[in-house]
Amino acid sequence: MLFSRTLSSGKTAPPASIKRAAAFLRFLLVLYSHLALLLAAFAPPYLPLASALILPARFRQTTGASNVLRAWALTLPLLALNGALEALVASAAAPATLRKQSAWMAFCSLAFVACAAFLQTRGLATGGEEIVWANACAMALRAAWAARFARDLLGPELRWRTALPGPPVVLAFTLAGWVVRMWSGDADMPLAEQVRHVCVGVLCLGACGIVW
Repeated sequence: MLFSRTLSSGKTAPPASIKRAAAFLRFLLVLYSHLALLLAAFAPPYLPLASALILPARFRQTTGASNVLRAWALTLPLLALNGALEALVASAAAPATLRKQSAWMAFCSLAFVACAAFLQTRGLATGGEEIVWANACAMALRAAWAARFARDLLGPELRWRTALPGPPVVLAFTLAGWVVRMWSGDADMPLAEQVRHVCVGVLCLGACGIVW
């Protein structure tokens, strides 16, 4: 990965390498933040149709596979961002810092167990969905630690805010998500309604692309 080629573990990197690593991390943040908007707007309304194509009807009705698939889709950008941040840590951190990260990851494992138990006992998520959300919680904690390391390492070159979607883009995806949910239904709705639902989604996605 680019981080391992531009940064050295435990050593002060030259300004050019810092700038290159920061630019690459910003690019990944732009990619994953927009992917998060895309999935939040379009995944829940269209996953019932997608699951009907890939999962048998009896399996969908007797298991929580559809809910697990939706939770996994919504948390995918977070998992990807955590992977990128931890790759930066692995490439540039000194051994002492890596030991601190290991201790933090142990705490994150405990948080995963606690979160999964809380969701299941409270009935907030069941059928395997609680595992996905608990994993997302643990990944968020790990990403927060790695983000702090990235901020300290890359300094002002990082510029987190410039990589986040602007208000027009957020508003466009929010409105698109609202529109497609107004036209959404279950996987057993008539074919004509499914086609109309997909067409509405394509139009909304195109509108988001124009704003972006």
